[in-house]
Amino acid sequence: MTHEAVRILLVDDNPDDRLLVARELKREFGAVDIDQVTDQAGFDSILAGDPFDVVITDYAIGWTDGLKVLHAVRDQWPDAAVVMFTPSELGYRPPEIRRTICSG
Repeated sequence: MTHEAVRILLVDDNPDDRLLVARELKREFGAVDIDQVTDQAGFDSILAGDPFDVVITDYAIGWTDGLKVLHAVRDQWPDAAVVMFTPSELGYRPPEIRRTICSG
């Protein structure tokens, strides 16, 4: 039985973070197809295409924030899983994240 690679979209403006996440995903899961987005134009363009299985985004992005990414992905690809990360030492735990996650 052949398994297709999981399609993952990585949204982050930090090249070191993208490299780390991509490396660990490949190490852990092997067959993954990772596309990376680094700016609004690239994000808008990729949203117009075929859906991804998983979208991984940083919360604090220079050109937007993770909540806007989450909403755009849910609008365009409702079946895609979204994972949002951010350094916990920065204290990013705004109520909007909790409300957004709880609202489905």
